[in-house]
Amino acid sequence: MASGSRSLDTDILQVRKVFARTPQNDYIPSSHILIANGDGGTRWNSVSSILLVSSFGVVYGNSSTTRLLGDLSFNTLQISTTGVGNIFQSYVDPLTKVLMLSNGLPPFVVGSGSVPSVTLPAAVTVPNAQYLTPVTGLSSIKFLSVGDIQLSTITAQNAVFVSISSFTSAGYNAISGETFSLRPTLLSTLSTTAGFASFISSQRVITPVATTQIPMSTVVNNDLYFSSFTFPVNHLMQYLDTHTTSSTRMFVELQPNFFFPQLNPVTAGAQNVVKEISSYIELRSPAAGRVVFQESFRTKYITSQNVTAGSSNYFNTNFRMELNPYDVATNVALNLPLSTNLTVYHRIVNGLSNGPTTGFLGPNVLYDNYQSGALYVQMMNNSQVGLF
Repeated sequence: MASGSRSLDTDILQVRKVFARTPQNDYIPSSHILIANGDGGTRWNSVSSILLVSSFGVVYGNSSTTRLLGDLSFNTLQISTTGVGNIFQSYVDPLTKVLMLSNGLPPFVVGSGSVPSVTLPAAVTVPNAQYLTPVTGLSSIKFLSVGDIQLSTITAQNAVFVSISSFTSAGYNAISGETFSLRPTLLSTLSTTAGFASFISSQRVITPVATTQIPMSTVVNNDLYFSSFTFPVNHLMQYLDTHTTSSTRMFVELQPNFFFPQLNPVTAGAQNVVKEISSYIELRSPAAGRVVFQESFRTKYITSQNVTAGSSNYFNTNFRMELNPYDVATNVALNLPLSTNLTVYHRIVNGLSNGPTTGFLGPNVLYDNYQSGALYVQMMNNSQVGLF
């Protein structure tokens, strides 16, 4: 039964059910509780008005066996990115109220300058550093050394040093110094280091300073002469077997690449314009005079037959010339202690056009030599003397 009393002062109140409304006779929201004001009065309001309430229930990581529970006493979820330094950065966007995680992978540092040794200062200050940004944080890079390559690390600075072993680099220097200071010849094939060696030598070749527009000399019968290669032979004489049972043979292999001017178009139609070119080796010195090695003569043909104005003719046929090594040694001995050089000469038979005869237009015929250095000397020894 309703009562008109609006206040009650009692020590104990026992009721079966309580119905409450706001002073405006409105329903109290279901999320509200009765809160003491601290002055003897009470009010209906949300619990969040007097303390922070957890905004999450359960948080799981990569493993479902470990979880984080949110309750009234633990209501702050902290995001830490310090597990792997400088990889992730976190911040809260106040406008969207969204937690942001940014990927910030550290770059790889590559030193494009060399350092004298493996030291801590070199690892701290990388010379000419280049920075490479990785595309993923899942790194599987491994550094492995092969053969003479050595890897050294300073882990405190995350630095890897790549070097060649000191023994190997010293060995390379010794071999290089021996080769270029004691031999003007590079041995590409060597049969033995005992007795007298057989080998093919890539020669140091002396050519004219200008390789284009080189003048040729002419003789009375319209033959053209010119020289193309000059090479030293003093250092090769130490491989000559001078025993009575010796059979040393010496060969010179040439790879020419000559360009000549156009042929005379007036007579080209009536005559054969394929020109014969003879090559031979000659020695000239104050002591020996002029020596032509007859066994070296080789005859080839210039098959190019261009007669158009401004065109050129070429000769690039490889050939091999033999030398008598004992004749060479005799003339070298006459010229000692000076260096003795051999020169390859070429003769173009009827190479100069003279009136009705076909040939290159004169009087001054120029040629181009585009193949400097392509000359090889072969020494072959069959004697076994000196092997013991």
